[in-house]
Amino acid sequence: MRQDIIDLIITGKTNIEISIICKCSPSLVSVYKRKLGLIRKFDYSLIQKEYDSGLSLRDLSLKYNLSKDTLQNHLITRNIQEANENTRKTKGLFGIASEEYHKSEKRKEALKKCGGYRPRSGSGKGQYVTDSNGNKTYLQSSYEILCSQILNDMNIKWTRPSYINYVIDGVKRKYYPDFYLPDYDLYLDPKNDFLIEKDTKKISLVILQNNVKVIMLSKKQITKEYILFLIG
Repeated sequence: MRQDIIDLIITGKTNIEISIICKCSPSLVSVYKRKLGLIRKFDYSLIQKEYDSGLSLRDLSLKYNLSKDTLQNHLITRNIQEANENTRKTKGLFGIASEEYHKSEKRKEALKKCGGYRPRSGSGKGQYVTDSNGNKTYLQSSYEILCSQILNDMNIKWTRPSYINYVIDGVKRKYYPDFYLPDYDLYLDPKNDFLIEKDTKKISLVILQNNVKVIMLSKKQITKEYILFLIG
């Protein structure tokens, strides 16, 4: 299995794809990547000092190409009060980060609208499509829309599946895959690179606890060739 994992790493497959093929955990794949020198090591004590000096998680995420979840797992992060105080002390801020905005009537009006679920909020790029059973369904992202178009062009049956239960840190949760291919008993979940890294643990738990096949697709993998490879 060791050589199989290394060979798949060299081909550029993601941790979750390798874990499914080799029936191992994504963390084991990370171990081999680290041995191959493909995972950078960071001095989080220095990053902590930068964070304490006033840099935000977003600043550090962009600087070191690390997800916010990874940073939060390694740093002693600020609470909301401390973060707000740093925001007010920092010079040159604008927009919603500025002190003027914090005191404005516009912010007060925005706070009144916070909370609750609003259908299709944040889904400006979405549109309705028809699945293989003739049911209309709303796809929220351009990645999902592109994937549905490719599946339709290839005459591959797909549906918008229901949720899958899983447990993380002792808490029962629901995972909503984007596509289910009934002829191949396969779930597809197109995501951007940030979400792929962020959701790797969640997807691996879904796979292990439900004995299902779930593949996260990055933008470059949403192609006819790659989907043929998955179902071939």
